[in-house]
Amino acid sequence: MVGISWKSGNSQEGPKRSVDLEYWAPILKIAGVRFVNLQYGECSRQLRVSFERFGVEILEDEKVNPLTDLESFAGQAAAMDLVISVDNSTVHFAGALGVKVWTMLPAVPDWRWGLEGESTCWYPAMRLFRQADRGKWEPVISRIAEELGSLVKSNKNR
Repeated sequence: MVGISWKSGNSQEGPKRSVDLEYWAPILKIAGVRFVNLQYGECSRQLRVSFERFGVEILEDEKVNPLTDLESFAGQAAAMDLVISVDNSTVHFAGALGVKVWTMLPAVPDWRWGLEGESTCWYPAMRLFRQADRGKWEPVISRIAEELGSLVKSNKNR
């Protein structure tokens, strides 16, 4: 199961960190993956549109509110095989729990991520996927989709 989160609630940096769910199609269309919504805040419309456009159901436990029930959210994140998310609190929860996390970073990320490299000293199980050009998420999405497809294929061969 792969948990996903696509937007940041940060009022100043959020827009450059967020990737609208409609751009996630190459990731969401990978066969053999169950996606789980780890996004905080209201996102029912985006989940519905995702299902209508791509035919992909993103599982959601409506009893878990990441903003008000951190214990349940931590349990949910810990149950994931992988978390794919933009730079928001979800990556910190999953990273602190030792869950494998793939974090999508803008071309000019927050200071804690540095300016280059795929790893971070903060969370050993985290991998960083960086924008090469400001505002261009397509190459990042394509790379993650390719890596996820390879991961699914290698797990099927076990």
